Amino acid sequence: MDRDLGIVVPTQNQKITWAMELFGDNEDMCFMYRIWLKDVAGNLELSYFLLTTQMIYLLDPSYLVVHRLSLGRVQYCRGMNWQVISLFVLQDNGTTDQIDVITGCEAISRGIMEGISVNPAYPVSWAMEESYSQMRLKYHVNTFLQERGAFSLSAVDDLYYGYASYLSLTAPPASALHCPISEGKLWLKEPTLLSYVWNSYYFILDKQGKLSQLDEECAGVIKKEYTVIGSGGCRKMTKKETTKQFAFKFTSEEGAEVMLNCDSALERDRWMSAICRAAMEIPLSREETGHGMQCSVVVSSSYLVMVREGVKSAHTLDSALIQDITEIRWDSQHEMCVVTIDKRQWLLLFRDQYEKIKLMEVIWERWQAIFRCQDLQLLFTKIDFSELGEPLEIIGKYRDYLAGREVDNSEFEYL
Repeated sequence: MDRDLGIVVPTQNQKITWAMELFGDNEDMCFMYRIWLKDVAGNLELSYFLLTTQMIYLLDPSYLVVHRLSLGRVQYCRGMNWQVISLFVLQDNGTTDQIDVITGCEAISRGIMEGISVNPAYPVSWAMEESYSQMRLKYHVNTFLQERGAFSLSAVDDLYYGYASYLSLTAPPASALHCPISEGKLWLKEPTLLSYVWNSYYFILDKQGKLSQLDEECAGVIKKEYTVIGSGGCRKMTKKETTKQFAFKFTSEEGAEVMLNCDSALERDRWMSAICRAAMEIPLSREETGHGMQCSVVVSSSYLVMVREGVKSAHTLDSALIQDITEIRWDSQHEMCVVTIDKRQWLLLFRDQYEKIKLMEVIWERWQAIFRCQDLQLLFTKIDFSELGEPLEIIGKYRDYLAGREVDNSEFEYL
């Protein structure tokens, strides 16, 4: 593991500014890591973990303080497979707030935990309880496995869990791009002069990533279109946002906030899954590059599952049986692999090589148990990823981005 991965070295001027405006008396900087914090839709927002001799500061990309935590009030626990560190912070009113610091990397998690543990003036203690996000993910995956009759796990703790950027490399044929992948009647929240109203429309989501709004099923005239590709997925609406029981929302690539309601929880989950999957499809133009999506990769004894986690919800983006995986392509120079499932291809990009190897090892362990074979070459193919061409250029920029180098990140906003 690269223990220096993700470390950010601020400029001398920035250190002086913090010393004058942010730090207290006898407070010195220890280190700063590039991490993510999660918004309500499950999108990971670039942030910084700044540790001093007295405090933990969580900063936004402009180095503005998002959270200021005293080391004397912090308990912490590591998430599954060292991908997340959950901080439990004691408040003045006696309650405890939870903040999930997402690293997507065991090396960074260990570096952060060692850093906050070595200060004898503030003995940070381990929290005994699991974080809400871990419990929610376990419940979601357990439900997913039970619905498919996959009861072979002795416990959910047997799952492999990691963060990765997930990109579908399999473009549909041109003739199928406008074929609907989901359609039906939904209720759309629309503004009126003084308030808002929920109106019923017929919606069609096609394989080109367009969600079309029609007055009725056979109207033939599209009233409005929303671009789902690049939208970053969707999330369930909370009780504070609406009284509708089965509502969800997403922000289109054009920036429109779309709020929809379904007639049942099953229908809502079907639409949410379809929209999130469409958000990752490769666009029609070959000059464009598909958008990736940061998600949780979960491997059970029989399934490989991509899960999109929000703050209060989780839903499955895509899944495959381990026995249906026909090939995993990889090389030693890139933090990624391409998983082939029949005619589908997924590109999984990790934060470092160690995380990629962990996933490959656990898939091999499950695959080997199913097919009773010892020959690694039956599953793994080592190639030169420079063959990927344009996608590799985007990935190269993304690697620079994770390493802390300044790059234009507009092309991989959702990675």
